[in-house]
Amino acid sequence: MNVCGIIAEYNPLHNGHRYHLSQARKETQSGFVVVAMSGSFTQRGEPAVFDKWARARWALLNGADLVIELPALYCLQSAEFFALRLRARGRGAYGPGRQYPRKRAPRVPGGA
Repeated sequence: MNVCGIIAEYNPLHNGHRYHLSQARKETQSGFVVVAMSGSFTQRGEPAVFDKWARARWALLNGADLVIELPALYCLQSAEFFALRLRARGRGAYGPGRQYPRKRAPRVPGGA
């Protein structure tokens, strides 16, 4: 069984995140989606607007099978930090904000 890992904040979770979760599962043909999520602080070092428990619940209700907390020491690092660690371990990466060339994300009513 394939497992898809996503690094996220979901502060707050919106329709684009929901679409990303479903497409990640579909395109990687994964039976299990794990989200590694920042805790009380975002990846930019700001306090999260919503608590980690609410954001984890949102992720689980919208397609994640497991949510684990990234310790602040790790979530406050650069994107290069993650990429280097993944590459050193021989893992593929399903990047943040990945674009889907075959389909466009659905527009949110009233959105830009």
